[in-house]
Amino acid sequence: MKRLPRFLKKAALALAVLPLLAGSLRAAGIGFKNDHKIPIIVQGASLENNVVRRGQPLLIYPGKTVWDLNLKPGNRFITIYDARQPSRILYQSPANGPIPFQDQDLLFSIRPLPNNPFRVVPVQIPIPAP
Repeated sequence: MKRLPRFLKKAALALAVLPLLAGSLRAAGIGFKNDHKIPIIVQGASLENNVVRRGQPLLIYPGKTVWDLNLKPGNRFITIYDARQPSRILYQSPANGPIPFQDQDLLFSIRPLPNNPFRVVPVQIPIPAP
């Protein structure tokens, strides 16, 4: 009978500490908002030990925002495709211009170029308050 109160104390302590740990373990990421008229696919990649590691492709419909989470700090290369024709690359980050990701949330608006609707450019925008 003495074991049950001891177990309940440990369980209560664990439940009290869990929210504190959850806040510190929150994963930062990069968000993409599609401000184009067509659906797009965004895929990030990073360089680890001279090997390119591609992330999961993210399908983003017009006007929607999608987050790429659980990223390691470092440079992130972004490729944006036309979702209706995935072989068409709309944007590819140059080798000398990756997105520096340092464990802080970033949000980018994907906008078409005014003179060429078949090309887009990611523009960093402020993250709206919750």
